[in-house]
Amino acid sequence: MTKIDVGSKESMTKLDRNVRKEISDLKLNLKQKTDKRNSAKQKLKRSSSESKLNRDADSLDFASSNLFKSKSSRLIDDTSLIKTYLKNQTPIRMYNSVPTQHMPPLHITNQDEVKKKFIEQKIPPVLKFKADERSIKNIVNKHSKTNFEHFFKAKSILDTVKSKYPNLINYYEANFGQKITSIKCVDLIGKYLGENKISGDLTISFAPGLTCSGRITSYMQNKNDPSTRKFSIWINDGEENQFLRKDGIISLCDHEIGTHYFRSYNDGLQIWFNERKKFGLRTTNSVELLQTEEGLAALNTLINANLKYLFLPALLYYMACVADRMTFEQLYNHMEKYIEIPEERWKLVTRVKRGISDPYKIGSYSRDQSYFHGAIDILQNLDNVDFVTLMSGKICLDECDRIKRIARVNSLKIPKFMKDMQSYKEKLRTIGIINGIIEPKPNEKLKKGSVIVEKISHIDKNQREILPINFKESSLTSIEIKRYINREIVSKTKNTVEHRPEVTDNNSSLCIII
Repeated sequence: MTKIDVGSKESMTKLDRNVRKEISDLKLNLKQKTDKRNSAKQKLKRSSSESKLNRDADSLDFASSNLFKSKSSRLIDDTSLIKTYLKNQTPIRMYNSVPTQHMPPLHITNQDEVKKKFIEQKIPPVLKFKADERSIKNIVNKHSKTNFEHFFKAKSILDTVKSKYPNLINYYEANFGQKITSIKCVDLIGKYLGENKISGDLTISFAPGLTCSGRITSYMQNKNDPSTRKFSIWINDGEENQFLRKDGIISLCDHEIGTHYFRSYNDGLQIWFNERKKFGLRTTNSVELLQTEEGLAALNTLINANLKYLFLPALLYYMACVADRMTFEQLYNHMEKYIEIPEERWKLVTRVKRGISDPYKIGSYSRDQSYFHGAIDILQNLDNVDFVTLMSGKICLDECDRIKRIARVNSLKIPKFMKDMQSYKEKLRTIGIINGIIEPKPNEKLKKGSVIVEKISHIDKNQREILPINFKESSLTSIEIKRYINREIVSKTKNTVEHRPEVTDNNSSLCIII
């Protein structure tokens, strides 16, 4: 064997040794990475990308790592987010905008464009929606009939709140506290989930541009197995969301999680889950169920709020009533007396005018009247409502007695604020009395937002914080209320009537100059 052959052989042996060592090192590194991945039970997602976390939060270098960077370019570098995730094992997602698959059919697709032109140049907006024209028509027709039954109740609440809080921001601060960041929201939601013993049951998703302040979504991996459902709470973290406050986020959780999530989860435990028709229950998309669902949620929103006025439900109800007789611009201008913030007013007006592309057309999308209407139904029947049965699933108020015997209540999940049922009902009664929906007993009076029962039979009416119930106004018919709204329109527009088209309502003999 020549020296060249010997040298070549030694070189090959050395190379083989190095290759084997590199392979061994790669396998070791791969095993270590796999072990780290398996140690985290869930994933923390930022938009479509994912980041794996080690359980030991102290060992992570938050300042220098790219842990929270994603394709959405949203960056969070606060350790409280990490600690919340590691403590509660709750997945957290943050988006730059609402993902297309999570947009509702009536999501406005050209909002930024028409909003700027309307607010700055007063150009009436021609709204465009995600759904096609035929789908929009079907959705709007279902909620095209406006209810006027509680018009003056709603107006009375709005006027009372306006007299106490001339500036809407003052009302929000008094009710929900100071504004907080999304990071702080995550921490408070994590604590809320822990207190209700549902840590890890929901994914927390933040996205600006939602048509609402928040909502619960779910999907089933197996349609016949409700245990495969996955829930998420979506929160609008845009500047216009007034629930992003110290106390407001808890009220939002009481609405979305404490009501919608718990009722939806419990519904999956019941024998009627896939057979509602067999047990005589209305469909999950019925108007009656919507009123019970949103009415209960509206009341629960106020359980931990600082003020007990049904202001937002009353506002949506009132807006739907006046929108039934007003164009987009008229409604926007009319609501300035209650909502002086242009951004907030735009959000609510577009919500009531969903599905209506023509800015000169009168009419409203009255779905949001269900909050106020449903809340009144529950408060007026407060003594007869079985709230445990009502929380057992997606059922209407008038269906409780029928399914009470078959409802599985032993394994229900109930929100923390409802554990003490007597205290819960007392809070609801307080809400009813403050808003003029429930007549107080002779020995009941309000003190610092709570109902105090006294032994005396006389109460000074001048010191009560209770809204007056105007029986003359509350007994008016829908036609009379429409005429009242028409007079409001005429008084606002008499100086500019020559610049407005004439619109005739085919459903009545009233001709309106708008």
